[in-house]
Amino acid sequence: MIAAVNGACAGFSLDFVTESDIPIASDKAFFVDPHVSIGLVSSHEMVNMSRRVPVAVALRMALLGSKERMTAQRAYEVGLVTEVVPHEKLMDRARELAE
Repeated sequence: MIAAVNGACAGFSLDFVTESDIPIASDKAFFVDPHVSIGLVSSHEMVNMSRRVPVAVALRMALLGSKERMTAQRAYEVGLVTEVVPHEKLMDRARELAE
């Protein structure tokens, strides 16, 4: 499964990214887990995320909630996504990978 993230990726959407085989992002994408900011526990998303990124990165995101937005470039640097492409080329690249 290819996940092509083109904007905000928040909460449960992170599950789709962490469970995908090839996650890519546009340069305008960002990632956030707002659970703690609304009084909920971030669980499944962060468990899966900690399999892709360093545990400290996942914990920081889970504990800071909506105050911690990860850019697409940072997501690439820590291993959450495998590629960052210009926004207007995201779907072309996703289709290219699928072929």
